[in-house]
Amino acid sequence: MNLFLTNKKELRSGWKILRVMMLTFVFAILIAVLASALNIEGAGGYAFNLAILAALGMELMISHKTPAFIGITFKESAFWKDFLAGLAWGGVSIGLVAAAMVFLTREINSGEFWQGFTLLSIPGMLLYWLLVALTEESLFRGYMLSILKHPLGVRTAMVVSAVLFSALHLLNPDYYVFAFLYAFLIGLLFGEVVVRRGNLGWVLGFHFVFNLIQDARLLNFPVQGGEAVFTVVLLVNLALILWKMPRTAAALDLD
Repeated sequence: MNLFLTNKKELRSGWKILRVMMLTFVFAILIAVLASALNIEGAGGYAFNLAILAALGMELMISHKTPAFIGITFKESAFWKDFLAGLAWGGVSIGLVAAAMVFLTREINSGEFWQGFTLLSIPGMLLYWLLVALTEESLFRGYMLSILKHPLGVRTAMVVSAVLFSALHLLNPDYYVFAFLYAFLIGLLFGEVVVRRGNLGWVLGFHFVFNLIQDARLLNFPVQGGEAVFTVVLLVNLALILWKMPRTAAALDLD
């Protein structure tokens, strides 16, 4: 067995993932140098995400793939319908979490909402959280799920991508044990949706609004807390998706 190539003479999935990691490292350095040369302040929050997107773009070019390979189909109306549905579903979900943490567990003080919020902060918040959602979904539910589904099978690929998504959050300075489980549950939830819908529209919308509402300048969610509430809401979402969300013609083949 060839360690590097498949029977179809294609680079094995593990090596492709390693190549994306190396490209990300290179682009991160280039972006940091460029930001420093141009004296751009506050670029650090965007640099890592931009480096990943640049690496994925380069990887698609090397592999002769289009963005549709990773579920980005901006030209299709189904993508935008799913995006809007994800926005609504994510908004309701994080709204329920917030309500429970205010009135039931009392882990959030509603008097601390909107601290630091100004109209001028809106573009920055929208851009940043949209970039985060696009980056993480393109990498984990788009690229990794797409390249791992054939050697591992779709369900196993979903679990692996969810574990890797959780591992990414180890880089968060505020990481604690529940954060890994929380990210893993979200990874499974989003993976199931992408398998059923065949594009990233729904998960992009959900991920974007779910993060946005937690921003310190909006509802100001605590760094830690809400474990029980988040877990219940995510499990209910997963159950509803398994029960009610239909598979489209673009759904991933489970065989």
